[in-house]
Amino acid sequence: MPRTVQTACKQFQSALRHVWASGSSIAEVTQYLSISKDQFIRLRSVLKLELRLDRSQRAKPPRHRDPTPDEIAAACAALRAKHFEQRRNEDPGRVYQRPERDRPQYRLEGFTGGGENEVEKLLDNFCDE
Repeated sequence: MPRTVQTACKQFQSALRHVWASGSSIAEVTQYLSISKDQFIRLRSVLKLELRLDRSQRAKPPRHRDPTPDEIAAACAALRAKHFEQRRNEDPGRVYQRPERDRPQYRLEGFTGGGENEVEKLLDNFCDE
């Protein structure tokens, strides 16, 4: 593709320079000119179009130091106190139950309630006195 820019018409080059200078994004430029992103990047370097803001110079939020173990322990204590306060303020009659649909359902197939050999009969009748 070394000859693409040289053979491209001056009108296309001026349109590219104008759209890029207007502050349009790369996606908007490529859509407007019906070219791919790779083609645009090559044309930008060959035509020596000015680059946008350097990403290394962008504003970065200030970094915070890591909390100390004492600060972590204090935060945990505050969360525990908040939780226990919420639990103290709850209605005492409230009962926590799992909904019926969440309870496991067991189905015993073929269970007759007693064993067929002597040991199983003794175990079944062990507490029936």
